[in-house]
Amino acid sequence: MEKRPMFKVTNKIYLVAKVGRYVVSTVVKVFSLDKSIEHQQIRGNSVSSSVNN
Repeated sequence: MEKRPMFKVTNKIYLVAKVGRYVVSTVVKVFSLDKSIEHQQIRGNSVSSSVNN
């Protein structure tokens, strides 16, 4: 009877770890993607502003 809650807790920890890993990898992907997009936008803005001037 004492083993079942322990299994539940372990299962929960495993699930949280799995979701956590997924979230971290997604955040890293989005962050790196966002960085490259931001870099392109800064480049594009500087080009367009120099053209406007």
